[in-house]
Amino acid sequence: MHRATGPYEVALAGFTFAPIDKSRIKELADVFVSGYEGTVDYEDETQEDGEKYLRNVFSDAWGDFLEAFSWVALDGTAVAGICIALLHRQLAVPFVAFLVTKSEYKRQGIGRALMLKCIDSLHGSGIGEAILFVTDTNYQAIALYESLGFAAEDL
Repeated sequence: MHRATGPYEVALAGFTFAPIDKSRIKELADVFVSGYEGTVDYEDETQEDGEKYLRNVFSDAWGDFLEAFSWVALDGTAVAGICIALLHRQLAVPFVAFLVTKSEYKRQGIGRALMLKCIDSLHGSGIGEAILFVTDTNYQAIALYESLGFAAEDL
């Protein structure tokens, strides 16, 4: 899915947004595993799997980690959601590799707010487009992305 960015005011009552703190990898992995559990994208990942995925992200194994465009949503000091952007090496465009909300925070607008924060930070840096990949049976995610202006496109 592709989307041109636009400036957005990002606010969500009770939550703050901050850059990802790599030193909190265990807590980030917990959000990752908790958020995917029960979805079509869940593949019985463990905490160790989540930490491994994040180490791969942070070491640029799947694309250059775009730290300036990757965010966490915080409920106080607790991580409620994560949005991770990478640079797609073949297409040379930012892509949202992971957008996940911890299970107890789902359906509160956190995913939407994180996507808007990512899009706004890209726009603020002069980047006019981002892509993402979504499982074609992940209907909730597709609805969210379409509501934000993303459109399906074959790559």
